[in-house]
Amino acid sequence: MILQRILIEYGIRMKIVRLIKMYLNETYSVVQVDKNLSDMFPLRNCLKQGDALSPLLFDFGLEYAIRRVQVNRDGLTLTLRLLMSYIYIYIYIYIWSS
Repeated sequence: MILQRILIEYGIRMKIVRLIKMYLNETYSVVQVDKNLSDMFPLRNCLKQGDALSPLLFDFGLEYAIRRVQVNRDGLTLTLRLLMSYIYIYIYIYIWSS
């Protein structure tokens, strides 16, 4: 998990990183239609809509990406690996949480 490596690199304690990973991987939800509730079902690798953790994780991912931008005489360039990491973080947090 890319976000796990980023959090560790920024000095977040392993206990907190494990709690975040557990929270993201062991989330369950139900759907209500009228007054009927569905059975619980697992949500895999995603955040719930409106989750308070989403902006924080995005900030860590974006900060990580910004620090790895390479500056040269021609301006800013992104390495392919950095660009793919940024795209993955965007998809993970924003598309899966909506």
